[in-house]
This record gives sequence, structure tokens and C-alpha cells, in this order.
Amino acid sequence: MNYPFTEGEHYFTIEDNAIVESVWDTQSEELFSLSKNYFRTILEAWYFYRFTRTDEVLHNVVMLLGELKVEDDESNEKITNFLEGYNYFNTIPNLNLL
Repeated sequence: MNYPFTEGEHYFTIEDNAIVESVWDTQSEELFSLSKNYFRTILEAWYFYRFTRTDEVLHNVVMLLGELKVEDDESNEKITNFLEGYNYFNTIPNLNLL
């Protein structure tokens, strides 16, 4: 199998909402998963984490707004416009930056 790193190279992953630095070795090969995101720099990992967390928080806000009952027509229109915009741009692609 072709791995993204060679022995001794530093890489970063996101584990339990934390950015973890590791050094590639035989154990890394045993634990390697194509469904996991690996990053060459901490900056790449940080950007991915921030965008992912921002998307999660925004999704939670949208869910709350969708349940909100407002009597004011102007507020309802603003909420509807926001929800329609969110539904149009609702995902950030899952990028593996290797």
C-alpha cells in the first residue's frame, strides 16, 4: 500500500477535537485509514478544524432558527432568507490536503 508519509516524517491529525502531531512509523502504517484526514503542516490541520467546527456550529444555529416561532413578519422573512442561503451553501467539502 502507498502511504502518505515515509518513516520519520511529521504529520498532523485531528483526534477528539484536538490537533495531534505524530511521527510516521510502522504503527502509523498499521493504524492508517483512508477515511481519516492527514495533514503535512499544523496550519493545514488548523484551517480544516476551524472550517469543520464553523460548519458544525452554523448547522446548530440553523436547526435552532428552523424551530423558532416568531410573530414578526419581518423577522420571519429574515430567518427564511438566512435558512434558504444556508441550504444553498450548506456544506464545506471534506478536503484531504495531502
